[in-house]
Amino acid sequence: MPRDTKISEVMTTDVKTLGPDESIPDAVKKMINARVGAMPVVDGDGNLVGLLADEDIIVEDARLPEPTYVGFLGAYIEVPGTMKKFEAEFKKAAAAKVGDAMDTNPHTVHRESTVEDVATVMVDHAKNTVPVVDDAGKLVGVVARIDVVKAISRAGY
Repeated sequence: MPRDTKISEVMTTDVKTLGPDESIPDAVKKMINARVGAMPVVDGDGNLVGLLADEDIIVEDARLPEPTYVGFLGAYIEVPGTMKKFEAEFKKAAAAKVGDAMDTNPHTVHRESTVEDVATVMVDHAKNTVPVVDDAGKLVGVVARIDVVKAISRAGY
């Protein structure tokens, strides 16, 4: 199977999804039952609105990165960007709903993308799961790393 194989030939189309208003505990149960590390989040019309990954949930039990301050002329100044990261991680840790914890701008590929395209997205952005959408932004499938590995192994690379 060559690198230019359309991802629609290897993606999973029977996709389990979450809604943004579902509780985190319910989402965790669904992810465990489906044996996946991430699930797309869709609205009532099937449009992709986010992706909830296991790392979004794990942050609840992790030590939050505290903002960094430096002393300068007797004052303490926050290092730029550290408060923003702390606030984002705190929001996820306190999340009660999927919509609060999910990645609201997940990397996606189009159904006409190739195996090489999705492999590049996965490597460049350290993603294990990539939603596949159509021209209207509706979810049509997902591609997991194992799908890409299988496609590559069939090609004999």
